Amino acid sequence: MTISPTDQNHSAARIISQAIQDHLLTKDHTETEWASFVSSLPDDENSPDEAICVYDSAGFLDGRSMQTGLVYRHPGVAIHVRSIDYDLGLRKAEEIFRYMGEIKGELVFVEAGSYRINSVTMTSSIIPLGESEVRSRRMFSLNGVVSITNLIEE
Repeated sequence: MTISPTDQNHSAARIISQAIQDHLLTKDHTETEWASFVSSLPDDENSPDEAICVYDSAGFLDGRSMQTGLVYRHPGVAIHVRSIDYDLGLRKAEEIFRYMGEIKGELVFVEAGSYRINSVTMTSSIIPLGESEVRSRRMFSLNGVVSITNLIEE
């Protein structure tokens, strides 16, 4: 059995993080600035209160090509939203949740890489995680699986 490579120079978390930055963080019409991280969300006195971090997580295998034997793989992502204000954090999590559900063939550029996010399937609703240890910042989590194509490899 051959498992399909992700054919990506960047992780699914990095690609989804870039999409969120491009479409939600740069177009935020509020006074709030949101920081974005991949794979590690700093939690110290100097780290930003309003922050988003995208992690790679468990995905799933989705069938096998009868012609080639290739097994199709969909990587998973976990998106964490942190805010000093519960309602502000929940609104940002809801905005990300809606955006993920609207993605259909979204082009994303990460450094020299070009990708198409074919779709994102959310596998959970928004999960409140409680407070962080530093400054009692509120945490939320969203989980999903993605289909991403590396456009340079096509």
